[in-house]
Amino acid sequence: MLQTPFGIVIVEVEPKDLMEVNFHVVELKTKGRYLIEAEVRTEYVQEIRFICRFTPIIAIADTDIETGEWLELKSWMSGELKMCIGTVDDSWLQQSRNVKLSAMEYLGNGLSVTIKGIRPSEPFTLPFGVAWKQIVDVEKDNFEVWVEAQPVSIYEDLKNT
Repeated sequence: MLQTPFGIVIVEVEPKDLMEVNFHVVELKTKGRYLIEAEVRTEYVQEIRFICRFTPIIAIADTDIETGEWLELKSWMSGELKMCIGTVDDSWLQQSRNVKLSAMEYLGNGLSVTIKGIRPSEPFTLPFGVAWKQIVDVEKDNFEVWVEAQPVSIYEDLKNT
């Protein structure tokens, strides 16, 4: 789905056989910054699990969970290279989509988000932000890549372009 220096990032949706699923990948102006949207349409109200993960092709030296307002995010480091995968949190989902985040898992190689209350026959989209950067100025670059992987920040940037 998306080639990164850390490996190919894919998004999976479960249960696979009970819905229509479409994926959209948007490359942003900033190098190494992407939005992946998983859009589902179900026949009845249900819980749906979204998994955004990658298969590492380089050695991972460190990981961290870096949440924030309207943000669930995990980062991976390899040498001076950092990658972040982020998605929206329960507050954002309740305010913007009127659904509930029923489970959030930080996986070794990604994120797993389970959403409850997706209404039948209505499209539902869950955004993931993916960003990576070579870390030169530790404080500045760590903050920038964290912001660049925030779906809410990506939507704001897309709205303003």
